[in-house]
Amino acid sequence: MRHQARVIFAIAAIASFFAFVEGAFAERQVCPNERVRSDQGTVFLPECRAYEKVSPAQKNSYDVSAAADGFQVAPGGDAVVYHSYGPFTEALNGESQAYLAHRDSPDGWRTSIVMPAESGPGGTPKGNVLGFSDDLEIAILGHSDGAQPLSPGAEPDSINLYRRNVRTAAFDLLTPVGIPVAATDVNTVTQALASIDANGSHVIFQSQQQLTPDAPAAARMNLYEWSGGGIRLVGRVPQAGPVCDDAAGPACVPAAGSFAGPEEDPQHPGTSSTPGASSSFAFYTRPTMSRGGERIIFTADPDGGLYLREGTRTTRISASQRLTPDPAGPSPAQFLTATPDASVVLFASCEKLTDDASAENNWCVARALGLNGGNPDLYRYEVDSGELRDLSASASPPSPSRATTRASPNCASASRSTAARRPPPCPSR
Repeated sequence: MRHQARVIFAIAAIASFFAFVEGAFAERQVCPNERVRSDQGTVFLPECRAYEKVSPAQKNSYDVSAAADGFQVAPGGDAVVYHSYGPFTEALNGESQAYLAHRDSPDGWRTSIVMPAESGPGGTPKGNVLGFSDDLEIAILGHSDGAQPLSPGAEPDSINLYRRNVRTAAFDLLTPVGIPVAATDVNTVTQALASIDANGSHVIFQSQQQLTPDAPAAARMNLYEWSGGGIRLVGRVPQAGPVCDDAAGPACVPAAGSFAGPEEDPQHPGTSSTPGASSSFAFYTRPTMSRGGERIIFTADPDGGLYLREGTRTTRISASQRLTPDPAGPSPAQFLTATPDASVVLFASCEKLTDDASAENNWCVARALGLNGGNPDLYRYEVDSGELRDLSASASPPSPSRATTRASPNCASASRSTAARRPPPCPSR
């Protein structure tokens, strides 16, 4: 009986082995990258996994940049954006270049340069690649145009923003009025991408230029949206109250200025004189627009209020919901982040906006003294319900005496004021 059991076990083991081999062979047969996996010895990895060389073998003696913010991968993994320390071809003798690689076949990738194949003075590229749609099919470029711009209607001898279809090389002009090249360097971000939706059909960007009739000409910055070939001013706010609607009323009015993101880059406070997307390279303002492009979150001058624009309707997210206003007075809001659909927004403010808030507005005046002052609270706003919650409200708010004498853990002292060590500032004007 025992011998019979051993035989049965042996037969089962042999059957399992052959089943495994057959399954592995069947898997190798259906993998589109079979040759690559065979060359690497990775044929037994699951889900047809294998290493793939994305960049070309010949790179003109330049390496691929290892900077983390220089990479973006399409959801399906068939397209990759990366940067190099220099051009892969001797036709350009410039600096860092942005490249887009597509998997053209199961065994190879095709690499193309994103910026138009031309060079400016000294052989350097004539602009910057600012961002991509999720599938990497759409790129946003800041380009220094000469006498013959990339697109009809663009202002010659100016820095313009373009939306480029990478596959077809077609250009859409975002800024009909460009920044004169003589007035600024191409690397000075006076027109900046703020966000792009998932498929590249909606783009929000900042400009110091008056690009629409309702935009204020003297604003330090205006936030615009491009969609369907036209642009509109995003920065339209209620004249009174927390809500306005340009279709249903009461009508909105242009803000004195508008921008995406916080007053300055929270990671490098005090390093920029321009707000929002203009204060940082990279994509930190991307959550300011929903992935579908329906909702846009922005900050408005002169009071630093935080707003949400949806269609023709604008809602002030940072409006006080207290029974009585904060005795210390209003304070600007600092955008932090939002969910991908922009249904929930997180921001900070030194103003008590809810009845249980414990923010200390008096600390905000420290910035006027050159300190990084402020003891803001963290707020959560739910767009659909309009509910505002203070996530940092204490069960027992500090007494007035303690609030004016204790050192805030969120503030930097004068002896620790280096930009690299300072905590994020309380927003102010």
